[in-house]
Amino acid sequence: MTRSPARLVTVGLILAAAVMLSISTTLERHDVAIEQVSGSTAPVAAQGKAGPQTGHADLVFGIDVQSTPFVVGIVVVSVALAVVLLRIATPSVAAVIALVMLAFAALDILTVIHDVGQPGGTSGDILAVVVMMLHLLAAFSVAYLARPPPVLAGAPRR
Repeated sequence: MTRSPARLVTVGLILAAAVMLSISTTLERHDVAIEQVSGSTAPVAAQGKAGPQTGHADLVFGIDVQSTPFVVGIVVVSVALAVVLLRIATPSVAAVIALVMLAFAALDILTVIHDVGQPGGTSGDILAVVVMMLHLLAAFSVAYLARPPPVLAGAPRR
């Protein structure tokens, strides 16, 4: 089995998306922790009847996409898919990986749409868009790998 440059670039895109997702989520949590610490010193009258905000939930279809188990799961699945893509070079495996990358990109798109209306967090929004673009590029790149090889003129068919 040969490892074509397209396959290596695709694996790099999948791994880059996983790394950027973990960095983005870590920075988002750090920003939320700073907001909670700085917000806890505000007067009680300014906080309203509900009191200070104690949690930060980015629920997309009922899933907290910023939770540690969810992010770790996405990163582990991404690394496993990158390894599978390097080891198994069949179009059907590549097609399944492309569908998974599209699902990750869809979650990223929904997260970006959800975060647009939220105050603050510009760097987190930019990183979320970068992760979304990396997942989309990885999906298209894997779909390119999944296409059947071209038939050369005059070559015998199998």
